[in-house]
This record gives sequence, structure tokens and C-alpha cells, in this order.
Amino acid sequence: MSQNNDQENTPNNERNQSPLQTENAIFGNEGRSLKISWHNLNYTVKAKYTNEEKQRLGVDQKYYQKEIVKNASGYCQKGDALFIMGSSGAGKTTLLNILSDQISKKKDTSLEGQVLINDSIKVTSDNFGSFAAYVTQDDYLFESFTCEKCIEFAARLRLNLSKEETASRVEDIIEKMGLQKCRKTMVGNERLKGLSGGEKRRTSMAVELVTNPDILFLDEPTSGLDSFTAQKIVALLVDFANKGKTVIATIHQPNSEVFQSFPKLLLLMDGYTIYQGETMASVDHFKLLGYPVPEFSNPSDFYLKEFYISFERTRNEEDKMRVLVDGYDKQIHPQIEAGMKSTNYDEVTEKELLKGMTRAGFLLQFWILLSRSTYNVFFHPMIIKFKTVGVLTIALVCMAVLWDPGEDREGIRGTIGSFLFITATFTFAPIATTVRSFSAEKPVFMKEYSNKTYGLIPYAISNSLVEIPFESTYAAIFAIIVYFSMGLEIDAGKFFIFFLAITMNSFC
Repeated sequence: MSQNNDQENTPNNERNQSPLQTENAIFGNEGRSLKISWHNLNYTVKAKYTNEEKQRLGVDQKYYQKEIVKNASGYCQKGDALFIMGSSGAGKTTLLNILSDQISKKKDTSLEGQVLINDSIKVTSDNFGSFAAYVTQDDYLFESFTCEKCIEFAARLRLNLSKEETASRVEDIIEKMGLQKCRKTMVGNERLKGLSGGEKRRTSMAVELVTNPDILFLDEPTSGLDSFTAQKIVALLVDFANKGKTVIATIHQPNSEVFQSFPKLLLLMDGYTIYQGETMASVDHFKLLGYPVPEFSNPSDFYLKEFYISFERTRNEEDKMRVLVDGYDKQIHPQIEAGMKSTNYDEVTEKELLKGMTRAGFLLQFWILLSRSTYNVFFHPMIIKFKTVGVLTIALVCMAVLWDPGEDREGIRGTIGSFLFITATFTFAPIATTVRSFSAEKPVFMKEYSNKTYGLIPYAISNSLVEIPFESTYAAIFAIIVYFSMGLEIDAGKFFIFFLAITMNSFC
């Protein structure tokens, strides 16, 4: 395979780099020449018939096997940027998830075929991180972090490098992704002003690029972005490919300028591959099959509208699909098969491939996660405020309800009841705040854990330890307000026992 040997003349390329960086510099062309190929992929899921489908098809059974991807084959090599298109339900994301081994493998699903690296190494979740990265459609970032902190913590967790090397890697990523102006800007959310949609997208890509993957998978990277920002994102991906990466991305309804910038296109229709090759050559291919793109129209709009299978699956649509699939099998597929055989790539064993996977050890994972959780709590503008207001509200309500019950029999019974009320209140209140904070963090955790960035144990321990000083402080505030309002004996030892009981109760 021909390779571009030009080097980028930037100061970052002149730095003293570790062996890992020297072997495969970020966005340079010194990386490994890997080919990813997929062979006869078929993916089915167990689906439920709707009442309309039962009536239309005249069936009585409740479930059927729905084919999502059908007999798909193809390949990508170093320097390729392949964009997968198709109408809704065509199987774009499913195919991408199969190639990246992110697909669901439940008992109600069936996957046939192979996805290989260099024709011999099967792609699995165990080796995926050694050569590839996956950017999800949604931006899973800590909303209280700055752009720079998101990238920094990702680098510290995923790369077993020194502090200086990590800082150098982060700096390179920020520069190459064009994030210098927003590096200190908070990610934000619907209520907190922060990064723009395009900046969030580039930050998500930067987080995955810290491992310097040979192959980059992206699920609809332009989703939710305006046409200008979408064009910039696609141009960035094409630039990655030109500098030695392999880019495979799904994309939905690009404008004409974005579409024409695609180097390669893979078009799906109802799970079938109906085109794969140079993007603009698709116009001539479909013209020969009797589906010419109207003059002055956007080919992508025409493809999505014309090559769509409706819910009713009309006979005309079925006939059209047969023509397109037959045209692909006769004209395109032989070229793909020939290309697979003629592609050159580096000879590499799975053991050598796995050398590219570097992760922090258990203790380092724990320390970094502890630092990250502490940073998240301190710098999130809402977490401390929400918890402080919550504990003050509960304490003041308890003070009003439990105020000095007295020392007679009824007062003693009231005091005992007060302790039960306090126990119940300070058991469920911390749970509510913990659930609220974890629900915001859950998408990030699920993505990182599925990518084997860290283990469950260091994550759980670090999060629990971060809560100790905060929960202890809230317990102290609650104890001071409630203890003295109940008219209990003013004794330091007894107050400490009360405070300790409240604190331990909050951790149960």
C-alpha cells in the first residue's frame, strides 16, 4: 500500500518522545499499516410482530427473526476514510457496532461472519483497544470538567506514561483538534453554558484519540450539528485519514458539500450493501442501474429518498432492491474481493498487536479516579449547593417537628420516636443525592467500563472515599442543628456519639 512519508513540521514533532510515541506519533504516518476486513456478516435479532404486520402478513406467531445486516463484506486500509450511509433502519449503526465488536450478543441475537485485522486476527473486545477507538453518537463528558481536563484524565487513565509525556500528549491532541481557544471552557449542559456542539464533538473525539488508535470508529459524528460545523468535522476526519489513520463513520443526511468531501462511501439498503467504493463514482454506478441522480441535486438526498424500504415493503421497493443488490454483486463486489487480496499491510501477530494497549495499573487507576471524583465534586457548581441546601432543609424540618419534646413519659416516647424519624430521614436523603449524582455520571462510567479503561473495584472504592468528608460534614451540620433543638443533654461525648451514629447511618 502506498504511504505518505511527509512529516508535519511542528514543535511537537521535535519533542523527546517515549518509545510508544516514537513508534506511532499522533496523526503522523509512522503508524502500523493495518487492514480491517469483514466477511459475510449476517446479524439477526428476535423482534415482535405488530398487529398491523400480523394482519398484513397473515401470521399468528408473536415473534420473528429480523435480519438487520445481510451478507456484508468489505475492507478498509490505512489512509481510508469510509462513510456509511443509508436511510433510517438500513443497518448503519449495527454494521459499525459489529465491526468494532460493540454489538449486543444476547441470546435473542445471532451474528455470523468474521471481522479480521490483516486477514488473520479476529476483532474482539479484548484486543479492540490495542488498535482502535470508538466515538459514540452522544458526547459522554463530565459537565463540570473543562475541555482540557476531560482529555487529561482520559490520557492518565489509558496511557501508562510519565507526567511529562502525558502532558505532551494532551497538548498535541488539543493543538491538532483545534481546541486551544476552548481548552479552559467547562463542558456544560442545558442549564450551564459551556462548549458548543462542535467543540463537544471534537472533545469527545480527542478523548478517544489519546490512545493514538490506528482505526477510528464514529457513530454519526455530525448528528445535531449545523451544516457548517458538520463540514468542519468531516474535513477533520478526512484529514486524519490523509495522515495515516483509518476512519470508519456512519453519517446521516449530509449536505452536498459534505457528501462530495467523502473519499469513500458504503451505502446500505434494508441491511444489504448496495454500493462500496469512491463516493462520486456512485453516481455513475446507479445511473447504469437505471437510477440517475437528478441534475443539480444532492446525491445523498436522492439516495436516502430513493433507496428506502417503507413499512409496507411494496412490490416496487422489493424489485428495486433486487436490482440494486444484483448490480452490487455483479459490478462492485468482485472489485472489493480483488482489493482485499491485493492490499498490503504490516505482518503483525495478535501478541504484537496487544503491545499497543497500555492501561494504568490498579493502584494508579484508583488514585486517578479518586482525583477525578474529587475534582468533579469540588468544581461542579451544583453538587455541593444541592447537597448543602438539601441537608439544611431536612435539618430545619426536623428541628421544627422535634423541638424539645420534654422529659416526661410522653416526652421520652417522643424522643425515641424522634430518633427513629432521624434514622429514616438520614438514611434515604443521602441515597437520593447519591442516585442523582451517579445518574449524571453513569453514561461516562458505562462507556469507560465497557472499553476496559478501568475496573469496577477501583471506581467503587474511589467514589466511596470521596463521599466520606462531604457526608461527614453534612452529618455534622445536621447533628448540630437537630441535637440542640431536641433539648438533649449538653455533653461533648454524647453529642459525638449522636454525630457518629448519624454519620454511620448516612453510609449504610
